[in-house]
Amino acid sequence: ENCGFRAHQWPHTLPVSVMHNDCIALHAAHPEENFWLGWQKAQKLLTSPSRHVILGYVAELLEFYLQRADSLVEWAQCGAEFWVQRRPAGEDIAFHWDKDEALRDACDMLIHPAISTVTYLTDGGAPTVLLEVRASTTDGLLASGADLLVGPKQRRVAPNGRARHATALISYPREGKLLAFSGGLLHGVPASLAEPSGSAEIRTTLLVNIWLHHRPLGVMLPPRSWRELGAVSSERILTRSAQRSKGSVAAAATPPAVVAGASPTLSELCLDICGPGQRLRVLLDQSRSTCEAPAACGSPPQRTGSLLQCLGVPILSKAVEFDGEETSRKQTARRHHSGGSPP
Repeated sequence: ENCGFRAHQWPHTLPVSVMHNDCIALHAAHPEENFWLGWQKAQKLLTSPSRHVILGYVAELLEFYLQRADSLVEWAQCGAEFWVQRRPAGEDIAFHWDKDEALRDACDMLIHPAISTVTYLTDGGAPTVLLEVRASTTDGLLASGADLLVGPKQRRVAPNGRARHATALISYPREGKLLAFSGGLLHGVPASLAEPSGSAEIRTTLLVNIWLHHRPLGVMLPPRSWRELGAVSSERILTRSAQRSKGSVAAAATPPAVVAGASPTLSELCLDICGPGQRLRVLLDQSRSTCEAPAACGSPPQRTGSLLQCLGVPILSKAVEFDGEETSRKQTARRHHSGGSPP
């Protein structure tokens, strides 16, 4: 399904159990840190007879999306930012745009990754919600705030202006599910849409953002403590998942439908990045919601002029309505980068 913006799900369930324990150990040792893997290092890992499974997987994702980038992209100047996120299964993660957090704080500039990905390591809990909303600035500076651009035509939302219609994608956590989307999309994890029960009390995800010609400030190289993590493999997780499926789709468990009679208002989102006091009211149109079946697509996206080609997305597709309003000029809390996305 073409959802009107760039998002897709890897068509096979990934064998992520091999790196689950190491992701937990990495988060316990470095709960507030984001790591960097440049292409040169990733290339060496991919040609090595054995490699740490987390680093190998991050290198695979980087290679996969660089292969589908524009021919003018210089791979040597690209890399992947990654971190592990562990939250109680029903906890909110505020809506945000992925960005170079340190650059924003130091220089008031807004730069997004090319692609954001979420790999779910557990089942259950609150879903990832993608909204067809971007932030636009003049020359990348945030000093005068930013405009909200909604929908495929990227129409601006004015304070007290007319409502804009767009699409939302709701992706429920399933072990082995990989969600990827354009790095400039607004997203979050609203507890109000959490499943009533799940097999995991902690929602664990591995977040990998692909950066082209930019390395975020402050991200660190994998430390020596990586040697203490045990899982080493010569296999490629993405390739292995496709081979296991033998060319057919091995979809994750069916996600739940949104409960009928649920509140039509997801939340009022305070967006300090778009100027002090601006908020966005998101109304889910329950009457137009549909639960899409997994797409019969056994091959990855083909190389195109865009970074990411839409595939069928076996997640809930909903219509949403956006109202722009102004509130008191109260500074809202900024999210910490360790509370980043969530595929």
